[in-house]
Amino acid sequence: MSRRILLIAESSTLRFLLKRSLKNSYDDIVEVRTNTDGIQQIENDPEIKGIVLNWLVTQLDEFKSLLSLLNSPPYNQLPVVLIAAQADEKAVNWVKEREHSALTLLAQFEDVPSIMGDLFEEDSEVTGILSTMALGEEPVRILFVDDSKSSRAYYVRVLERHNYVVTTAESVEDAWRVLNENPASYFDLVITDYFMPDENGHTLCRRIRKNPEMHDLLTAVMTGTYFDDVIDISLRSGAIECMFKEESDQLSVARVASMARMAKNQRSEQVERQRLSDILSSLGEGVYGVNTKGSINFVNPAALNILNYDKEEDLIGSDAHDKLHYIDENNKQVP
Repeated sequence: MSRRILLIAESSTLRFLLKRSLKNSYDDIVEVRTNTDGIQQIENDPEIKGIVLNWLVTQLDEFKSLLSLLNSPPYNQLPVVLIAAQADEKAVNWVKEREHSALTLLAQFEDVPSIMGDLFEEDSEVTGILSTMALGEEPVRILFVDDSKSSRAYYVRVLERHNYVVTTAESVEDAWRVLNENPASYFDLVITDYFMPDENGHTLCRRIRKNPEMHDLLTAVMTGTYFDDVIDISLRSGAIECMFKEESDQLSVARVASMARMAKNQRSEQVERQRLSDILSSLGEGVYGVNTKGSINFVNPAALNILNYDKEEDLIGSDAHDKLHYIDENNKQVP
């Protein structure tokens, strides 16, 4: 795209990562290190059409001046993507109160180009925390697990307001039953309370992680009490996020939005892998693939036929050199 993007971040590493991520979508990127330089660039360069800004928890005067400038005409019409290390409440509130703005987490910096693209959409209604579902896109499905009926009802309302499809369970065993009653790919995210009467939430995360069919299912733990050991065991059990019930709804939604974006990226990768697999499987030529260790991880039907193997399992996981390259064209063993 020809739109000029201004990138403001003190960290040279962050600027490098963001510029590398953005350059595939935007060919005109201006980067500055300080907020003062950012203000000067915005005021003096009318070609700036969008801004990527690193949110600072400690807000010095120049950062406050930059935020104030972006809230004043005509600059309040510029699309702005804030990047925060975590869902800081002030950052959430800032983007909620300003049109043409969105917040994403540092861990999801690769999403910045698509978020900026959404903000550029004509008549876009994107504002505040980005909507988790685009028009025509499959909804993100969440299994919410909590032994408290009132807690389940409350978070269902919060999440459904943001277009999530929510199913509830009241215990680890109830959640496990629900998961096994649906196709393995049905749910994108499981959010489970930690402290529950029968088993604590981390055991559900561990079960999911150990189940090969649920390999791509993301899990998060929610707790009303902050304990370091709770967070530690939850993360070691496979949870990718720890949420706290005393957080504001905005922070909770921001965390869920980040995880939902991860789930959608995984979903897109799965669809692409399946598409490529279908293409390769339909080819008349024999094709196989190997991983970085030289083990076979894909083989199409034509290759099986050429090599006189009946099933993929006869080759998948085997060393390609041992299985396929042990003799040369003269029928001599390859060392």
